[in-house]
Amino acid sequence: MSEPRTTADLVGHDDAARTLEEAALSGRMHHAWLIAGPTGVGKATLAFRFARWLLAGMPPSPPGETPLFLPESHAVFRRVAAAAHADLFTMAPNTGEKGKKEVLRAEDARAAVRFMAMTAAEGGWRVVIVDELDRAEREVVPNILLKTLEEPPPRTVQLLVSAAPDRLLPTIR
Repeated sequence: MSEPRTTADLVGHDDAARTLEEAALSGRMHHAWLIAGPTGVGKATLAFRFARWLLAGMPPSPPGETPLFLPESHAVFRRVAAAAHADLFTMAPNTGEKGKKEVLRAEDARAAVRFMAMTAAEGGWRVVIVDELDRAEREVVPNILLKTLEEPPPRTVQLLVSAAPDRLLPTIR
């Protein structure tokens, strides 16, 4: 399976991608999006695709392409794929010993909050992707992020990815 940050293709999420694209282009975009669905359907791939497109300045998708298209040759695509874009912060559970996934940690959430308080390095958007939010340290991580969800910094969007949204705090759902 491909790593979502390096995957160009998006299958089966045209409507969701179009919704995100239309919201961003309208100038009235929500500051946080919950991307929920079963494991392995491409939620994180959609989140990274949206992040790349926002960070690239929201270029129009070529006719016939899925919304939020950005070619793999684009500099922003390459930097996001290499985890080297200064305006993108990602959180995901680490894989521990014996290949078992750990939980999202409070220290990562605090780092995300610090990131959101900074000015965008490239003058555009700052994007935070929280993959597998349902695997967070109980209510600690969601509570740390809650302030930024309630009072978002300008030109910052949080993409919260979850296979089990019913496990999230009601204020996040």
